Amino acid sequence: MESVFCPSAQSNRQSRNRLGNLLNYWAMWVCFILLATVVLGYTYLRQIDGVYVNKPIVFTYWDGNIITHQTTKLVYHPGEIVYAKIIAHKDKLWPAIIQWNLVNGCFHSYQSKDETLEAGRTERITKIEQIPIDIKPGEDYFYGSVTFDLNFVKRKIHIPIRTNTFLIEPLEKK
Repeated sequence: MESVFCPSAQSNRQSRNRLGNLLNYWAMWVCFILLATVVLGYTYLRQIDGVYVNKPIVFTYWDGNIITHQTTKLVYHPGEIVYAKIIAHKDKLWPAIIQWNLVNGCFHSYQSKDETLEAGRTERITKIEQIPIDIKPGEDYFYGSVTFDLNFVKRKIHIPIRTNTFLIEPLEKK
């Protein structure tokens, strides 16, 4: 009852109430900013980094948006090694794992290999794989993916790669 009749006690309670409201207001904003930072950081690292910005490699496509590697020849024989020309741009020196498959009605998978392409714009001839000895003649192509380990949140990003279609002719018997 004393606070109703005593103005000094009433103003003291109001000032404590204002201080509590002010602290609640700023605590709410700090929590909101921390939550927004965590959500935006996670979204950037998990969904955007390496996909839309900071791409590990950008290929110059030879045929619209399909062929990344143009073979040096259009006709091969079983046992030959296929080489292809690539034009690519990398900003950083990220190691990659390359996996190739030969497609000729069925898949011939090859062992994946580690490779590092230098940073900057690259235009070079690279080894793809060797054509198996027991393959049937016909039109074939190599298809695969390049896998990069980007950061601690997004473990891997896969980029599809493909060669143009080439012809495999049988070996001539002597």
